[in-house]
Amino acid sequence: MPRAEFAAYDDASPAPRNACTENTRKAILDTLRVWASGNTAAKVYWLNGMAGTGKTTIAYSFSEILDENRSLAGTFFSSHLRVDTSDVRCIIPTICLQLATSGYLPSFSHLILDVVETNPNCKSWRIAKQFLNFIVRPLTTAYRDTREVVVVPVIVLDALDECSDQSLVAELLSVILKHSTSLPVKFFITSRPEMRLKESFDKSWAHSNFILHEVEQEIVKADIELYIKAYLLDVLIRHDWPPQAEVESLVNMSGTLFIYAATVCKYIAQRGSYGMPQRLSDVVNFTPDTSFDVTQPLDGLYKRILDTAYESTNHRERSDIGMVLKAVVYVYNPLPMSAISFLVQMPIERVQAALAFLQSLIYIPSSQHPAKHISIFHASFYDFISNQSISSEHYLDPCVSHKSLALQCLSLMDKEWSGKTNVPYLVERKCGDISESLSYACSSWALHVTYADSNNESAELRHFFQRHLLRWMDCLSILGKLEAAMNLLHILESWANANVSNLVARWMALTTKVEPKAVGNDSAGCWAVFERKF
Repeated sequence: MPRAEFAAYDDASPAPRNACTENTRKAILDTLRVWASGNTAAKVYWLNGMAGTGKTTIAYSFSEILDENRSLAGTFFSSHLRVDTSDVRCIIPTICLQLATSGYLPSFSHLILDVVETNPNCKSWRIAKQFLNFIVRPLTTAYRDTREVVVVPVIVLDALDECSDQSLVAELLSVILKHSTSLPVKFFITSRPEMRLKESFDKSWAHSNFILHEVEQEIVKADIELYIKAYLLDVLIRHDWPPQAEVESLVNMSGTLFIYAATVCKYIAQRGSYGMPQRLSDVVNFTPDTSFDVTQPLDGLYKRILDTAYESTNHRERSDIGMVLKAVVYVYNPLPMSAISFLVQMPIERVQAALAFLQSLIYIPSSQHPAKHISIFHASFYDFISNQSISSEHYLDPCVSHKSLALQCLSLMDKEWSGKTNVPYLVERKCGDISESLSYACSSWALHVTYADSNNESAELRHFFQRHLLRWMDCLSILGKLEAAMNLLHILESWANANVSNLVARWMALTTKVEPKAVGNDSAGCWAVFERKF
């Protein structure tokens, strides 16, 4: 069954999660404590709010509280920054594994093993069938069999709006709401009030609801003020710092968006304590255009930071910033700096220089942790940069960006394999010798190609199918991703039939007839099957 890494609340995720600042969000957290410990009829609690209002931070703090009280059944923090944490089909298996290893109901793990062993095709089940067989039936049976008095624990599902297939999210919500009243667990769910999600909740009365962006503004302002002061004082301790008037201005500019305050504080502290007073003054004296759109202050801030980043840069530096931004914003899984360097074929020093302009927008690990992944600070920046109407001159066209990344992936594989009779890690089948950049290129080039939606058959794509297809399959086989390769080929087949002709379409017609089980996980098997086909 597919499961997600970095989905638990306290995992080291690509975008760091944090708890609420001390003494903030007290009202909502107290409400959640009462709901979690009480014998309420509604076993589903939906916390919804607009982008940047602090939903994930609240979910993190609530998960900590539940964990301390031994009443946390499982967590899945969705994020579009990774393929697995944005895949709805990973949610139930991931939660199921957490439940099985938690010891909450001792017999639960055995019941799950029985389901898997008697249903080898279970990974192809639809969401509703997954939920019935992996959650409803085993939980009900395990709870009935236990002789202990147990507290009703909570499953936390955060940021469901960041999942890639919202129709599957609606299906998941439907089965949760349908079965929740009879289950020995509760569900705490957060999301933006997206149309499909809102429709799912509107169809059922079996839940409680809290609209975060409708909390009284004065309460939110007080919490944001506490947050700003705590953040700035943590970096610069001075008796007259920060000035109350400027803090109040910043609070007003933040509105109800904690992410605005967080982004501003990060920007102010970017160059260390000496530059903080001037940066705070610069920020509060900037007035964005008046707008009824609640995200306008954040959009204005993003524009200002990018304007500053591009100031006093030459053509090459601006090109570097744009290329690195594409690699951070549009990759399917975040990459460390070294992998970005190899992918975009740019010296790591230039990657570092480009990222230095973007520290207020992008999470960049410290030099002590070079292997950690680089990612955008918040999903709202993706919304900004991919929407030309709000980002204007800073717009990064998704189709153009994905095409660029597709060509970079193909180029990386070509440089890795061209002119080599034997490739040591393929011959010796050493997974550890395959670089993270090559692993990404092998796993994601086809996704970038199909997203780019180009109707031109590129020379690079033709060259790949003629020269490197088999080594690509072999490399993914060593990485344990051969079945994923076959899925990618099926996706490419549909794309090729609609967008290109001749060579690519013919190759797709042949390659998609190969079954993973016929190839196996060994190099000889992979080559033998393809030689018979071609």
